[in-house]
Amino acid sequence: MKFGLLGTGNWGKHYVRLLPLFGELVIMNRKIDPSVDAVVIATPASTHFGYIKQALQADKHILVEKPMVLSSKEAREVKELLGNKVFMVGHQYCYNDAIREFINKPLKEISLEHSISPEQKDAYWEIAPHLFSVVDILKFEGKIKFKFYPSKEKVRVWKFDGVQMKEPMTEPLRNEIEHFIDCIENSKTPLTDIEHGLRVIKNMERHEAEYTM
Repeated sequence: MKFGLLGTGNWGKHYVRLLPLFGELVIMNRKIDPSVDAVVIATPASTHFGYIKQALQADKHILVEKPMVLSSKEAREVKELLGNKVFMVGHQYCYNDAIREFINKPLKEISLEHSISPEQKDAYWEIAPHLFSVVDILKFEGKIKFKFYPSKEKVRVWKFDGVQMKEPMTEPLRNEIEHFIDCIENSKTPLTDIEHGLRVIKNMERHEAEYTM
């Protein structure tokens, strides 16, 4: 399989490391290479909507990093444009085996404490997809605690009913890529498909004022 990657920065570099394990990697510069089978979008969030439309026009499978887009209006437009290609959102915590253990288990509270770079812009839209994507796949309707703050030290603390999440046994991003490939090769619907992505964006909009005031 031939992958076209847009973005090789802070997070895109991990795709540069992993994608060659599964096929041929083409680093693209602002334009979709017509020879690729699938497009991976790991550019700044403000560019996602435009690149998604380019990839859809080129009739490519798509894996787009979080946040998928920056509004439910854009998300609905993406949904309307989708054809028969695989479309998947890169919510990596949904592919974390330590979190997936909680699927179908009754929970009362989920909390996430997450640091951000002091230079980070749009911090809520960068970090909130982690929380609300997990809330969605767990079909969780209980109490949510969410705290994010600038720090030079990396802090990522998940708690489920007060119990801190253990370290995953396998790399979540690798699990995510394997799932993407499986969906393409076997015509499956991704766990983090457009419907999931749209619900996450709506939930983020619903709670934004609560966490950014």
